[in-house]
Amino acid sequence: MDMNRIKIGLVGLGTAGMRHATAIRKSADAEIVGVADPAPNAVQSAASLQVPCWTDYATMLREAAPDAVVISLPHYLLADAARTAAVQHKHILLEKPMSITVDDARDVVRVCDEAQVKLMVNFVHRFRAESRQAFDAIRSGAIGNVLLLVDMMASGYSQMPPWIWQRERSGGGIMMYNGVHSVDRLIWLAGERVRQVTAASGTLAHPVEVEDSLVGTLQFENGALGAIVQHKSQAQVMLGGWQTTVYGTTGSLKFTTGEGLEIASEKEQVSSTTREDDRFLGAFQEFIAAIRQDRAPSPSGADAVHALATVFALYEAATTGRRVAVG
Repeated sequence: MDMNRIKIGLVGLGTAGMRHATAIRKSADAEIVGVADPAPNAVQSAASLQVPCWTDYATMLREAAPDAVVISLPHYLLADAARTAAVQHKHILLEKPMSITVDDARDVVRVCDEAQVKLMVNFVHRFRAESRQAFDAIRSGAIGNVLLLVDMMASGYSQMPPWIWQRERSGGGIMMYNGVHSVDRLIWLAGERVRQVTAASGTLAHPVEVEDSLVGTLQFENGALGAIVQHKSQAQVMLGGWQTTVYGTTGSLKFTTGEGLEIASEKEQVSSTTREDDRFLGAFQEFIAAIRQDRAPSPSGADAVHALATVFALYEAATTGRRVAVG
């Protein structure tokens, strides 16, 4: 075993967990030393990674002795797993949305701060090539000061884990699964916290107890505005996709997830096609760099708390029909 490599434990070996595993195995800076997942097929998945498997993460943390953990569990299990790892002084890469309540998310940040461990939340879409190109362009002044951001995600039928539509396990509906990514993306691109929101939501396409659609507005602390549209359809065929447009004082840019970026401004005219990239590897590299450089990772636990608080403010606004401040 290379003592210079950071030892990683995986908590949860479902779809997201295996994507993390694939990314970690591409890294020369880390190695997987154990996984924990009680699912019957986890042993086979762990065997494909050539690492030992435990049915509970407390035992894995003790016996595999990782330096850091990557936690990929259903939403309602995330916070407890993170606290358990933190008190054992393991650095944590935690799947979004971090928790199913804002108070629990804040408590995870507190526990990690007290244990002096790094906490990064996996808003993996920040690490898509077109997202990072847009972020860099905005920060370089390519479109001037940001005034308005619009993020729309709509998709047709796909197989989704049943717990995603169960409030007690997911914390909400499509906003807790996809929409929290949109919220984080707008906050990240704007470079500002959200001050207040309005929203309308509906359960329009699925026979479930939570929302499958939401339209919301965000006002940032500097006065810039944002709009978010989330829709998960049952249609087998539809025009879907994830598109983000940012309007500035001297131009605008637009990017479509997985496709490319366009910039039209006084400073430059750009049209580029996205090359294939591994967003999970990009996120993991940032996590490892934060550990080695002893700095806060981006996105941090505090970033995730604000995104989650914004989602719940949107829920409140949709329920009450009122403008809601983000705490």
